[in-house]
Amino acid sequence: MSPFWSLAGAVEWYELSQYPNGCWQPLGDYGKGRLFFYADEQISDYLHGIRAYNEYGDYFDNLGLMHYKVNEAVYNPPPAACEANFDIGEFVNTIRVPAWYSDGLPVFAYSSPIPNTTYVIDISSEPWFDEEGKPQHGVDISIDGGQTWVNIRDMNGECEAEKGVGGYKYYFKYVAGRNYRIRASDGNDPLEYLGNKGYVKFSVYTATSYKADGACSQSFTLGNVLKTGSIPANLSGGDRIQYNLTPNNWYAIEIVPPPWSNAGVESKEADISGGDSGWQTFYPLADFPGVACAEENDGYKRIYFRAQYSQYLLRAHEDVLQYEDNSGSVNYKLYGVEVSASNPPPGSCESAYNTNRIVVSLPILYANLENGIELKLAPGKYMLETMEGPWLNEATPSYDVEITSGGLLGTYVPINSQGVSDPLECVVPLSDGLHYRAYFSVEAGKYYRVRVHDPEGTFATNTGQMVIAIYRVSDINEPPPDPADYTVNGCNSICLRPDSILDVPEWIEYNRCAFSKWISFCPYHAESLMSVLVEFNNREPFGTLLQFTSLPQKIQEEFNQYRWADAQGGDGAEVLGGGVQPWEILAQLPSSSPFNNGRIDIVKPMTPFSTFCQSEMTKAVGAKLSAPMCFALNVLNGLGVNKWINTIFNLVLAGVFFMYIYNAWIKQFGN
Repeated sequence: MSPFWSLAGAVEWYELSQYPNGCWQPLGDYGKGRLFFYADEQISDYLHGIRAYNEYGDYFDNLGLMHYKVNEAVYNPPPAACEANFDIGEFVNTIRVPAWYSDGLPVFAYSSPIPNTTYVIDISSEPWFDEEGKPQHGVDISIDGGQTWVNIRDMNGECEAEKGVGGYKYYFKYVAGRNYRIRASDGNDPLEYLGNKGYVKFSVYTATSYKADGACSQSFTLGNVLKTGSIPANLSGGDRIQYNLTPNNWYAIEIVPPPWSNAGVESKEADISGGDSGWQTFYPLADFPGVACAEENDGYKRIYFRAQYSQYLLRAHEDVLQYEDNSGSVNYKLYGVEVSASNPPPGSCESAYNTNRIVVSLPILYANLENGIELKLAPGKYMLETMEGPWLNEATPSYDVEITSGGLLGTYVPINSQGVSDPLECVVPLSDGLHYRAYFSVEAGKYYRVRVHDPEGTFATNTGQMVIAIYRVSDINEPPPDPADYTVNGCNSICLRPDSILDVPEWIEYNRCAFSKWISFCPYHAESLMSVLVEFNNREPFGTLLQFTSLPQKIQEEFNQYRWADAQGGDGAEVLGGGVQPWEILAQLPSSSPFNNGRIDIVKPMTPFSTFCQSEMTKAVGAKLSAPMCFALNVLNGLGVNKWINTIFNLVLAGVFFMYIYNAWIKQFGN
């Protein structure tokens, strides 16, 4: 079994595979694996403990030793898509900003920047330390000489990219007259900086952008055709472009005639996905991250991009994901490309919104609720951000969520698989590649619901939950939302645990918030109750009782499916409307049935039932006893006797339950 992991003295222990601040890599059976984690302030201030797993907490009966190793690891996050459009050029300067400098230092301290030139600020992963000695990576940037500051991760540039743990790269085009400065991010009170230690280290380089501004032909020249192919339009998962691309080389993909057909309607649209291990999200061709330029000719699109992977997928573009009625193929050509330097790319679609936003609610999505939850929001613009997770689709972890504006009967749109589709306006993947932000507008008269995205629709077998955050947002050219317009109640309040045990006022506020949240009956409590009721109906004996209560209705529905003979009856009676004789509703026994002079085959191959029985019984009684017991049960199961045994057993349990209620409650009440 997996060992447990905890801070020394902590109340909770985590199974290694569930540790919230790490990444678990299983290695074979018996819980073997590796835990990758980042040594943050918790690692620095406390000792971690590790112990064996014991389900009942009784460690005195355990035997043996648990062996482990601790190694250093290097974290290499996947490159940001926009970085494919840049080459880093000449070194400009390196600066070390003392973390106690509230005014920071200039970005170009030893050089003069050139207007309209693209630069990249490469911030080191090394932390600075606050007054409590905790490592920090926050960095502020100013473009007006230090009059106003903003966290560099909230600053829209030409491209932003994470680098290791805490490192960051910020691409921007220098504008004449701006005075760029960098400092540690520790608020706006200069006194807060006095206890800081260490440095914010960064280097500045020139950068060359290959993002086209205008006609693609101004920056790109098509080379040789590398591959011509076609993808059947009825494949929902698409198919691979039969060519291995070289990462960092430039290519163009062009959709060519003839078009494919969707239920008789011609279409020229296609989706693309890229990834060497586990395919990534599909995007409409022109919306694919990292596309430097896109153009269209008579409805057929061509995109220019620098490859980040060696393998790419194409498929037909479907708004409603119904591929069965498609015909024809998506035909394509893959070109090599020659490039020349051009203008930088615009920011992501998030640049159209204010960075100042207000939390409206933090609802919980229970994975087994097919109807999800309703978002009761006033008209306006909102952002949905997925948090925590994953939920389990049977045994498969998933972070996927979908939304609809059509209420209970509406069509749900996954927020992470099909780009932008009503009601979504902008979808942004977060740096972990698992969570997303989705911007959407709420209109009067529409009913918005959110649930987990289960492609098979088997919600009853799902387990777990997802937390989502709903923010009120506004367009970039509009004032940010006013916090006074949004009252906070016990359900949607966010309780922040103080960092210091000596911060008495913050602890009082935290306890007040937590108590208010604890005594409030919120919508997610009602959803949790419904989730429990749904789960009860899938388990014994409640599932059997539910089947019995619905039995009369099912019998009536079964009888109503047949057209019976007239009142004359008898073997010679004519059946009206080409129906069936009454006795024909009973299934005929096959000749192989033991009740129809057939023979029992006791040497059939292992069935799923016998395999399951062998596995479970071995755990309970051992391998020697489980073999004959499962042999007998498998024969009974083949005869159909197991179902009757299960039914009789459930009836006996129901009778015992009734007698207990009668003797303990009804009889005593009557006396």
